Amino acid sequence: MLRVKDVEKSLKFYKDALGMQQIALSEAAAAGFNLYFLAYNSENGEARFKREGILELTWNYGTEKDENFQYHNGNDQPQGFGHICK
Repeated sequence: MLRVKDVEKSLKFYKDALGMQQIALSEAAAAGFNLYFLAYNSENGEARFKREGILELTWNYGTEKDENFQYHNGNDQPQGFGHICK
């Protein structure tokens, strides 16, 4: 899972630059976020969540409008990065 500030810019990058496709969207309006699932086209007909390499983008509503909003980058203190997993 990667948190993104601007979902439109992020989706454009993963779709246009990396060639991924959005395979699912989970909207959690009451909690103020959406989850976008992206993957490469599966040529062997596997079910969408049995593919390798699914990317989950989490977008919290309104972050794209807040110029001062930023996520922890892992390099600043405390150092560390959340996770990207298989």
